[in-house]
Order: sequence, then C-alpha cells, then structure tokens
Amino acid sequence: MEPFEVDIDTAVPIGMIVNELLTNSLKYAFPAGRIGEVQIRWAKNQNNLLQLDYSDDGIGKTGATSGTGFGTQLIGLPTKHLNGTLKEKAAPGLVISFVFKKVRVK
Repeated sequence: MEPFEVDIDTAVPIGMIVNELLTNSLKYAFPAGRIGEVQIRWAKNQNNLLQLDYSDDGIGKTGATSGTGFGTQLIGLPTKHLNGTLKEKAAPGLVISFVFKKVRVK
C-alpha cells in the first residue's frame, strides 16, 4: 500500500468497513479450520479518489450462513457516508471493491 493521509472522518468509516469484512471472513469463509488468505489493498485511483479492494479465497457466499443483516449495514452505512460505491465480483471467495467519491487523498 502506498502511504497517504486521510482525515479522521474518513479513517473511522473505512476502519469500520474493513473490520466488518475481516470479521465476516474469519467467521464464515474458512469453516472447519480451512486455511485461507485475505487481501486488503487501498490506493488512489486514476481520479485521485480512494479505492479499497478486499478479497478472501474462502467458500464465498453460500447462503448457508444466517445473520441479522447488521453486518450489511456496518458496510453500507459508512460507504454511503463517504459517497462511495461498492462492487462485488463473482469469483471464488469474496471480492469487493469500493470507490469513495467524497474522499480525495493527498
């Protein structure tokens, strides 16, 4: 990751998003002690906006997990707060990319 600065109003929502994604990967993506990998990348994109890419090589969304939907809110609300977009890619495991339009990085 290249170093750059963001303000606290950006850092906290991004931290919430990453925490929720990582928690979900640890809880659901690697059942029965399965070994796996999680990757987190962030960088300035070509428009100087913050892009966050998150992936794991776990079992993916199987529908076998049941939750309250609170995790979805913990990702969606901070994304909306930063005027971001979320794109989930069809791939083995979980692959999600965010672009935060409200955040310009130095």
